[in-house]
Amino acid sequence: MDLLPPSPRPPPRWNTKKANWKLYEDELQKWYSNYEPAEDIDQLNQDLTGAIQHAAEEAIPKTNPTNKHHKDYWFYNDEVRAQNQYIQKTSLTVPFP
Repeated sequence: MDLLPPSPRPPPRWNTKKANWKLYEDELQKWYSNYEPAEDIDQLNQDLTGAIQHAAEEAIPKTNPTNKHHKDYWFYNDEVRAQNQYIQKTSLTVPFP
């Protein structure tokens, strides 16, 4: 039996269903009203990305991630899968009392 180390927790994701979109918009408006556009397109891109991330951190909660990948457990190997298929196939052909 192969024992695998547990996989690392996935990073938290944005829970957009619980977002406060008004606060998000206000944060971006506040940033834009004080922003002096940069001449360099890369700097402009970096500034805008940072503003969007900051607004999201203020207005959008993050999920609590869980590990849902269970395919590494012993009961998902090919032999067990074949036995389960055999049981399902034979249970359909055997009449119940």
